[in-house]
Amino acid sequence: MTDAGSYPTNDLPPVGVGSFLDVDGVTLHARRDGAWGAGDGRSPAPPLLYLHALGADLRVFDGVVARLPHHRHLRLDLRGHGLSDAPEGAYTVARLAQDALRVLEAHGERRAVLVGVSVGGLVALRAALDRPDAVAGLVLSGTVARFGDEDTWHARIDTVREQGVAALADSTLLRWFPEAFREAHRPLIDGMRNMLARTSRAGYAGTCAALAAEDLRPRLSELGLRPLVVGGSEDLSTPPPLVRELAEALPSARLEVIDDAGHLPMVDAPARFAELLEAHLAEVGHA
Repeated sequence: MTDAGSYPTNDLPPVGVGSFLDVDGVTLHARRDGAWGAGDGRSPAPPLLYLHALGADLRVFDGVVARLPHHRHLRLDLRGHGLSDAPEGAYTVARLAQDALRVLEAHGERRAVLVGVSVGGLVALRAALDRPDAVAGLVLSGTVARFGDEDTWHARIDTVREQGVAALADSTLLRWFPEAFREAHRPLIDGMRNMLARTSRAGYAGTCAALAAEDLRPRLSELGLRPLVVGGSEDLSTPPPLVRELAEALPSARLEVIDDAGHLPMVDAPARFAELLEAHLAEVGHA
């Protein structure tokens, strides 16, 4: 790894193995999967760069990545989550977007199709607005341009700092997954609860502060891409009307609502999510 925080061209981390990168003094965890290095002499399509939800980590995309082995996948634990560092203090969505693009560049890529869910979708949208040269495509799942209001987020920050993220786990799972799915997949739900509960207090609170401060509604008309906007019919965090509102505000966006899915359709409907992603890549010329 060089001082600039990138991997030497001949020393990229192995496919399927997590790696760590220093970005402005913060260690970030990433993982490459899929068809890296497998080519037929043609220029490869841009990789897919995945950005997860608040309180989650890169593993929520496991089911999608496994179903699309012919693509190049790059997943990131956002700062404050997973195996990435969790600095104290407020984060910003702009900083999270910069982190994602720095990780992309460190892996030798200049452009990617960004696939984000919830706060990860907001981060992807901010990256596309700030750095259109680096974003070849955009998939926004369970995302809105403005999440709630400042008072709600600051109240959640207080709860997390006093009681930890575990205090929010059960109510979060109710919003994330439909009741029928929770009942039918209890071990998986237990795993999701563990993932949430083990999220750093500093990381969760810092990301809440980022959400409290960000409002991209005035900038939506700037987007020059044709994004895919995905919702879950049973999503209680970003219900279909909110997701539809985002799609209608984005120029030329395509909306897909997955039946019986919740806030994380890449977890409870991975086959359908992968199908929609594959179709979108073909539509925008990145199959």
